[in-house]
Amino acid sequence: MKVLKLSFSGSLILSISILRTLFCLEFFTQFFLETQLGAASVAQAEEVKKVKTSPAPTSNSLVEEFISKALPMEFEGKTQTSYALSGDALEATVRNSASALVLPFDKVRSVKSVSFDWCTTRDLTKVTKDREKTKSGDDAALRLGLLLEGNPPMIPMFVPTWIKKLEKIVKFPTDRVLYLTAGVASPSGTTWVSPYTKYMSMVVPHSLPKKLSWCKNGYSASYILPSEVQVTGLWFMADGDDTLQSFTTWISAIEIK
Repeated sequence: MKVLKLSFSGSLILSISILRTLFCLEFFTQFFLETQLGAASVAQAEEVKKVKTSPAPTSNSLVEEFISKALPMEFEGKTQTSYALSGDALEATVRNSASALVLPFDKVRSVKSVSFDWCTTRDLTKVTKDREKTKSGDDAALRLGLLLEGNPPMIPMFVPTWIKKLEKIVKFPTDRVLYLTAGVASPSGTTWVSPYTKYMSMVVPHSLPKKLSWCKNGYSASYILPSEVQVTGLWFMADGDDTLQSFTTWISAIEIK
């Protein structure tokens, strides 16, 4: 009986020892997991905090697209206008020159209104509002053209090469160009047809003075179309070839809605 009692006591002691060992293992395992998961949670929270507190990226996507995706449009016998990115603005340097940038869209966009910021060093008093509607005065500080979807007109064999080139650049049928023409003598709301072709028309957007970070004598322009139009791309140009002018124009914050 005494031997059995000792065996029972030994078994009890062994069982208690095993239970203590298991408890310790469970405790340290739980502690390890909580510590690691807690660290991960803190790290994750810090990342979320960084994302929430980081400044939102500024967007000037259409200006950036003009630099990265637009194709040059040159005119025979004309000096080319120089285009470059200047800070947040697209800069056009005119030296008695004329050329454009054409940005074809990957899909047709419905447009009802257009707005943009702009600035120019062009002398707006040199050309009268009557002359700028003729070939001898057909220049502007800025033309932002909407390429309008439609069945393209029949193109004769002997036409300026830029007309044929435009047909190859755009990805959808285009029949007209509507120029939002700023930096001209005519008042806002004035419209006229290009003296060179009936397929191009001008409209002067409403511009209000605006102090810009890159130009203290800037303007904010906007135009609401009479009805929604389908646009296949954009055309941007500044020209001074007909009036023999040299100047610099900037455009930024282009929005089409």
